Amino acid sequence: MRVSSRSVTAAEALSLALADLAVRGERTPCQGRRRDRWTSESAEDRSWASSVCLTLGCPVLEQCAAAAVEGKESFGVWAGKDRTVTAQKRRAC
Repeated sequence: MRVSSRSVTAAEALSLALADLAVRGERTPCQGRRRDRWTSESAEDRSWASSVCLTLGCPVLEQCAAAAVEGKESFGVWAGKDRTVTAQKRRAC
């Protein structure tokens, strides 16, 4: 068997962690019934999602954060942080 020396990207690491949870019959809060709140247009929904990530102790929080940084995500809640770029956030930059 040939082993690749290529390192795994953060997005791949997140996918692998999510797959591992699925094999065990588990899922993250963002995969639950209210998963639309993580990518909602509503700031209130995203705030709720952010608090759920942080208070329920998501098992892939580190991988999610790394994938968000790597992918330069600018919308939705990633690892408990609302990364949605709003007009107010743009003015602050």
